[in-house]
Amino acid sequence: SVLMNFILAMILHTHAQERAYNLIESVVGAKRLPTFQDRPSLSYVDAILHECMRWRPVFPFAIMHATVESDVYKGYYIPKVNTCFSHLHQAMCHNEEKYRNASEFDPDRFLNPNGTLTDDTVSIAWGFGRRVCPGRHLVEASLWSSMACLLAIFKFSKAKDETGEEIELKSQWPGGITVRPLPFPCSITPRNAEMDIAALQYLVRASV
Repeated sequence: SVLMNFILAMILHTHAQERAYNLIESVVGAKRLPTFQDRPSLSYVDAILHECMRWRPVFPFAIMHATVESDVYKGYYIPKVNTCFSHLHQAMCHNEEKYRNASEFDPDRFLNPNGTLTDDTVSIAWGFGRRVCPGRHLVEASLWSSMACLLAIFKFSKAKDETGEEIELKSQWPGGITVRPLPFPCSITPRNAEMDIAALQYLVRASV
């Protein structure tokens, strides 16, 4: 779901896609793929990852929790053995006090003026307390690697109809326990016109 949101965001925000690609090209070059050793120099890719997680959280209400004791929080009485939801999407990830223009996709909100990452890693997207995702570190690393490699190899753009006109995207996210965008038309082309399976396999071997 996060990768689908990522591809959609790159199509809708081509300036972010090109900025990330140009950074990867300057740091990594074209003879191998990005690796975790490059990550400290690719802060903008991390910023894109954090923004994808914030912009459209996969679990908008997180994992359900249950109270073991009654409590009062800011004047609200919460009874014992009560099911609680965390409103990640609107109340947290789209909190305008923390994220200005929260509905907009803007990776720069996770960068300091000097280009380094802020302390905000959108950790709330992984849940809370004893129900926090146990595989979050593996998943986050896998997402970063996937995004960096996809940006290095492919260009994402709007699909075109039979007349050559771009097909405008209608972004839709149906409700549910987990959320992902509905299927959308797109064009995914190699950055290098000579890229084929053999060339891709070479890049993978050169990056190990």
